Amino acid sequence: MKKLIFFKLVLLFFFLINIENLLAGNVLPPVNDDPCGAIAIPIGNTIYQSYSNVNSTPTTIVENPSCGSYSGADVWFYFDVPNYLNSSSGLNISVNAYSGNINGGGMSIYRTYTGTCNDLMENYCSYSLSGGLPFINFTYYPYASDRFYIRVWSTNPTNTGDMSITANISYSSFNEPCNALDIYPAEYSSSCKYVNFTLDNVGNNSFVPDPDCAVSPITDNMWFKSQVFAPTMVIDTKDFGNSNSDCMMAVYSGYDCSFLTLIACDDNSGFYDMPQITLTNLQIGTSIYIRVWNKYQYMGFGSQLGICVTQVSTPGTCVINNNSGSTIDSAAAVCSFNNLCGTTSTTISPRTWLELNSAFSQCNAYIDNSSFVRFVPTTSSIDFKLYVTSSRDSFGVQAMIFGCDNLGYGPVTNYGCFNYLQKSNFPFYINATGLTPGKVYYLMIDGFGGDVCNYTVSSYYSFSNPANVLFSKDTIYACGSSYLLDAGYGFNSYRWNTNATTQKINVTSSGWYKCSVSNQTCTGSDSVFVSVVNANIQNRDTILCRGPFVATLTADATLPVSMKDINGNVYSTLNIGSQTWTQKNLNVSRYKNGDVIPQVTNAAQWASLTTGAWCWYNNDSATYAATYGKLYNWYAVNDPRGLAPNGWHIPTDYEWNKLVKLIDANADTICGNCVQSTNAGGR
Repeated sequence: MKKLIFFKLVLLFFFLINIENLLAGNVLPPVNDDPCGAIAIPIGNTIYQSYSNVNSTPTTIVENPSCGSYSGADVWFYFDVPNYLNSSSGLNISVNAYSGNINGGGMSIYRTYTGTCNDLMENYCSYSLSGGLPFINFTYYPYASDRFYIRVWSTNPTNTGDMSITANISYSSFNEPCNALDIYPAEYSSSCKYVNFTLDNVGNNSFVPDPDCAVSPITDNMWFKSQVFAPTMVIDTKDFGNSNSDCMMAVYSGYDCSFLTLIACDDNSGFYDMPQITLTNLQIGTSIYIRVWNKYQYMGFGSQLGICVTQVSTPGTCVINNNSGSTIDSAAAVCSFNNLCGTTSTTISPRTWLELNSAFSQCNAYIDNSSFVRFVPTTSSIDFKLYVTSSRDSFGVQAMIFGCDNLGYGPVTNYGCFNYLQKSNFPFYINATGLTPGKVYYLMIDGFGGDVCNYTVSSYYSFSNPANVLFSKDTIYACGSSYLLDAGYGFNSYRWNTNATTQKINVTSSGWYKCSVSNQTCTGSDSVFVSVVNANIQNRDTILCRGPFVATLTADATLPVSMKDINGNVYSTLNIGSQTWTQKNLNVSRYKNGDVIPQVTNAAQWASLTTGAWCWYNNDSATYAATYGKLYNWYAVNDPRGLAPNGWHIPTDYEWNKLVKLIDANADTICGNCVQSTNAGGR
């Protein structure tokens, strides 16, 4: 009873407040008075919604519009571009505001680049000083689920009233195959997520002849494109407007949108005279092009249609068995994820570290019994399908794609993680973005809660050969009389230039060491220079050596004081921060094994080279030799015979950037083709 009395008192209090506001003339503004209260409007050809800007107030969290005598009587709307829409030539979007009794007004279109409603940037602006409200047409190159904000105002703040507004996306951009609308196939099931479209006045700009199955000339057609992820795919269409549409559909194959081959055509195998096509024996990794048109001209005009592409997929045959155990340093090297299979371990992973656990916790997951593979991507993003084919405890698996510079310690970067992937007849989609092509990454698959699961991976991505990236560094410095050099786990055979055939060898002298490896999918080799440092004869050995590894040199370290190259040139050295640099550029004419590096003076010949060479700057040794030394092309720098003397190496981008940052803390070492620093070069 007390709660009921309290509720009635609250209602009475609210009623009295509003009566007080009305008596005082304080009428509340509309809910969409500012962008954070913007009202969503649907997208459609003839979908009009009525609104009002009566009692609206000036927006203060966004700058004034750039046109239209803005005086404050504005209201806000927004619409989202459907996430399935994309177009290489842009979408034609129109926004129309119709005046009820507003005589003159303006409209601006905004986008947010930070995802917040109070941080908007104006893209388009239009106004009408009299005679109603304006409209805006613009071409847009979309990203998934982009949001546009619409600001509508009266040019005279006392002339407020009713209005209607609509947003429309023209599908005419998709009336030819080279600008087909991409559709990502879903897994085949009883339900299908349809992509909506219309054939109204979209035209036919296709250079592809009408197929023989067409019963009348095609005047309006829509083109779709889908990538093939499974041998069997089903394409279904539907009429959502119940307007008795009678459409036809054709499917084409081709590696290029300009050269297509008809592979299927259908009239009414689907629901209510709508087409449906099932394709079999498709080649994974290719694309199909789908064409939909009205069977008879102008039939079904005004209808809202839908199309859905599904794939009927099953786990591939286990070809690459991942017997990598449960430690990252035993990760199997793979050149492809396709038909990769494995089992999460029956024992808890013994080799984890703080940063790896922390990265995995971003997925609300914990490492239990992981299996690892390592790969080297050729693109910045990858995706693949993961099938969980058996599960001991019905928990499933969890997965993460990550990168790290050291095995067993140090920072770990998470590029994508997924958890609670249970045994299913359908696959889970795993993806990662922001990868650096040519760098080593790891896929970890872990049993959720310690579950023991079998899994299979399906993907058309092929990777660079990890067998060519056996060593993470070009040079390894080691303290003591020997160093255990490891070519890494995951290969069936090993052969060193010392004739050893084991995964690891014991190095007792400085020099180049090369190992050739192979397994089921990868064959390659990599080389590394090992510098064995005898701590007993080095100055300040407590600084140079910490355990078996060489520690960072301090700025006042005195070793090494000079460097001698294969030509007998002696270079003074300089310690800058933790790095030691020569004070002059390299000036050798032979690789360090004694082979001659040819001099090339002809510019055209230099540009066409595919082997190592050197030249003088401007071909003028008298003027520039002492300053610049010899200049080498990339093939000489990257030659495995090596330019730098033993114990030295050509600096990496990371080492250059570290030097630049040390000299100029404000330098931009991330930008590409730009001036990184205006100060570092003069120091």
